[in-house]
Amino acid sequence: MWKVIILIVVLIVIGILIRFFYDIKKQKEYIARQGGMHHKYRKLIEYMKRGNPRARIYKVTWYNVTIGVSTKSGATLFNITQTLGKVIIQWRVDIPFFGKHSLEWEFDEFRDQEKMIEKINNDLIKY
Repeated sequence: MWKVIILIVVLIVIGILIRFFYDIKKQKEYIARQGGMHHKYRKLIEYMKRGNPRARIYKVTWYNVTIGVSTKSGATLFNITQTLGKVIIQWRVDIPFFGKHSLEWEFDEFRDQEKMIEKINNDLIKY
């Protein structure tokens, strides 16, 4: 009896893992068909780079872009992360004089990027 229960649990876990990796593969292909993260979110990336002439892209993966300024005196970084149907944008500041600060936004992946920028800008000004 216990062997049957353990076998069922193992099969369920294997099924979940297979589905998870299948979804990741599909998401990767989906983003690639849209030109990759750098192309898909180019307006957001340009907005984040405009804030400081020293800003640069630190990392680009198939699902994430990290942009900002990092020096010995601190860092200001934006992360753009594609999830299933959503884009999550995180703003993190870590400057010894000002401390650590962060904000996060979640948008539908196809929302107008100008509207996303407007919301981010307004929230940063309020913060």
